[in-house]
Amino acid sequence: MQRAARTQQIFFVEDPLHAVQSPHFRTRIEPSGATVLTPVFDQSCDALKEQKALVSGLIRTLQPSRIETWFYTPMALRIAGTLRSDLTVYYCMDELSAFRFAPPELADEAGLARPRVGYFGGIDKRMDLTLVAQVAAAMPDVQFVMLGPVVKVSHEDLPKGPNLHWRGRKEYGDLLSYMANWQAAWLPFAMSESTRFISPTKTPEFLVPGLPVTSTPVPDVVADWGKAGLVRIPIRTDRDDRYFTDQFQAMPDKGYTAMFARMPDHPQIKLRLGTDWMDLRDQGLASRVIFTGPINEYFDHCYGRLPYRSPDFVQETQDLEWAQPVAVVNFPQNKAYTRITEYKHLTGQSHPKTSLSYEYPADTGEPYYPIPRPENQALYRQYKAAA
Repeated sequence: MQRAARTQQIFFVEDPLHAVQSPHFRTRIEPSGATVLTPVFDQSCDALKEQKALVSGLIRTLQPSRIETWFYTPMALRIAGTLRSDLTVYYCMDELSAFRFAPPELADEAGLARPRVGYFGGIDKRMDLTLVAQVAAAMPDVQFVMLGPVVKVSHEDLPKGPNLHWRGRKEYGDLLSYMANWQAAWLPFAMSESTRFISPTKTPEFLVPGLPVTSTPVPDVVADWGKAGLVRIPIRTDRDDRYFTDQFQAMPDKGYTAMFARMPDHPQIKLRLGTDWMDLRDQGLASRVIFTGPINEYFDHCYGRLPYRSPDFVQETQDLEWAQPVAVVNFPQNKAYTRITEYKHLTGQSHPKTSLSYEYPADTGEPYYPIPRPENQALYRQYKAAA
């Protein structure tokens, strides 16, 4: 702090003092030049509310062009965690949850392994409790922290498990401290008439502190956040254990290899393997061409390359009849791979061994998924206009 004060204006906010006075900062200037601010207010006041108001008032008065925040304790996140900050340093070395008289929101997290996926809000009939139980059972290495009052459902109906933690109602001002200890958030709503028109305000509240969010396909979440690539919508909420939901499903009689070998066997189909599109573009192939590659390749990257994420698949055979309870299990944030697929669940095959496919994210290879960043969307719009 002393070195930083040589070139910057430093304000160090201490723990509050109680006095029968109107809320204010008691100020002193250190020899280093740093300003030490001690919040002072009546003990009957809402401590969190008063401290947030004092810090916000300081920012409005100073109107700095750049703000850097430095946190020595996670408890300060409740006060200044939502401030606009150009640089945030989280320098919290002590595990406060292990201290005697630890704040409730930290004591709740004490001893919980990571990663942690959290939820806060009403726990009622709109939540798919069966789904919560299934996901927790399928991901035993993930801790699921559920905050909120239990309404119109019985506590006995809440699924139990070593990695399911129902913490009850919490103060709104404490939620940011909880989220600071989570690696992701989720919205496990049931898909029913009761959720058809809900618009969960907690979605942006999860996104603001930077948590990845996974949700069931609630219409407003899909429309407002899913289509923008901010929320993943991969959760199935019906009881159909098949991977695809099409009414009619079948496997090729002689397998996919034979099917694809026969498909190009037609006099009007010509194969040109190992050929670059740029070698064909100006040859007048037909009056109308359907190009299925990336749009930037069609235009020879004239505006620059659009970035894509690509999966790298690693295949494995195990001496087990079954390795996982469902066909596809996702591993957000806590493994090097993002997904494991066990194909026997899809085919209905009976065999003493099983085949698994591990999917690793990569930035090279086949372009599978566009990367939804503002600069990439702006570049895409240039190509879209040219098309």
